[in-house]
Amino acid sequence: MSGVHSDCQSIAVSTYDLANSKRNVLYDIVEFMADSTCTSIGVSPSLLGYNYYLDKYSFRMGVSILSTMDCNAINMDILSLDLLQTVVNGPTYEVSFNGHTYIGQYYIDVLYYGMDPLLCFRNSNPEVTPLQLGYFQHLCMIPFGNTVALPLFMHYGASPDADGIHRPKPCYW
Repeated sequence: MSGVHSDCQSIAVSTYDLANSKRNVLYDIVEFMADSTCTSIGVSPSLLGYNYYLDKYSFRMGVSILSTMDCNAINMDILSLDLLQTVVNGPTYEVSFNGHTYIGQYYIDVLYYGMDPLLCFRNSNPEVTPLQLGYFQHLCMIPFGNTVALPLFMHYGASPDADGIHRPKPCYW
């Protein structure tokens, strides 16, 4: 888990559920709250789904890897948002930004059974190009409890090596 200024250094137990394509992360609540690198991110565990009455000692975050991949692919214009379907009877949000209106809805990719829905905001005037907007045409995020997260690949876009070849930055897990 990362914020704008730091990465949470609290030790977590991470497991991967291959059958459901889900990464689950279990944090000790006392350790998480005592670690300033975690609390400086500005996200309360209760926003991520922690409930004191259900589990006093830990909280779990789970994310669909399929949702993460689709979300990044849409945000990077590799995958068209038009290929996803809106969630039937899902809520709709309207947000104004720099004089433009964006409509937010939940979307799923029907190719991936069990994928968690994405919350995507799309420019309400499709005839306005991203260049005219000066910003994004659409933006997708992953819901976590009562908040949303913007998934990023921290090793994406490395500088060229001495020989001029662009290689991805290494991921240190």
